[in-house]
Amino acid sequence: GRAESPAGAELRTVLVRLSGRQMKWGCAWTAPALLEGVWVLLAMLELLEHHDLPRLRQLAETFFHPPEKNDFNLCRYQWLKPGVNERSKTLPKN
Repeated sequence: GRAESPAGAELRTVLVRLSGRQMKWGCAWTAPALLEGVWVLLAMLELLEHHDLPRLRQLAETFFHPPEKNDFNLCRYQWLKPGVNERSKTLPKN
């Protein structure tokens, strides 16, 4: 059965948040959202066994604020900056 305790309600809230799903008004959770949240939680716990939180924050900072283009190549795609690559030249300017 479903845990009706405050801890059970908190866990459901956390799992729905981790799932990234939006719930309809008046619906606090769904089984698919809880299952998705469990999957994300397990992946997070596994990751935290191998990396400490400060290092993960550094990695996130690198993702959101990459170094200059010649300093570091995160992947084969260049960061999209207006006027830098061919794709951005074809986009309409607002």
